[in-house]
Amino acid sequence: VRRQRQMCIETAIEEGNLKLLDYLPHRYLTEEAVMSIINRNEKRYSWDTFQLSNIPKELRGRQLCEFAVKKDTDNILHVPENLRSFAMLEKMLERKDAGLKYLHLFKPSLWNAELVRKGISSVYTRTYNSYRSGRYRGSQTTYDIKQVQILLSFVPVAILTRQFYMDLFSVGLKAEDMDLLLYTSDAAD
Repeated sequence: VRRQRQMCIETAIEEGNLKLLDYLPHRYLTEEAVMSIINRNEKRYSWDTFQLSNIPKELRGRQLCEFAVKKDTDNILHVPENLRSFAMLEKMLERKDAGLKYLHLFKPSLWNAELVRKGISSVYTRTYNSYRSGRYRGSQTTYDIKQVQILLSFVPVAILTRQFYMDLFSVGLKAEDMDLLLYTSDAAD
């Protein structure tokens, strides 16, 4: 029976189902088994995800953590501080407001002006498509300067130079929103 159970688990691991990482008992979660599952899924597109908190801490290496955050940004909470990377920060900024709540977890040395501009571009505009009775009725774009202000509150001060703000015109901020950002940055100085 024990041998049969072991063979079933090995077969399941070879199959590479990500959900196994949430359900396999820790005694079966070896580095080899976990990385086998990750490697089978790294290039495959899938909505499946897993919780990094279910993986023993000693197995949480860079490749596993990068993959876990790529699959679910909430996994950043369980990534060891020394493994939080530029790629993970970039993923947070791509996720609109979903990633904003985790920006405080990243060291100032991971940030740069180009990444911040991409993040601003991501959180500033939202386009909603309208469908009625199965027919496309157009789209509407909204602008949210509050999300930009929240994002900027996490950005290291050294990046927020006057030149940085001038370069924001390339992101497509509306003039009145740019005025608001410049006013609040001057007030902070």
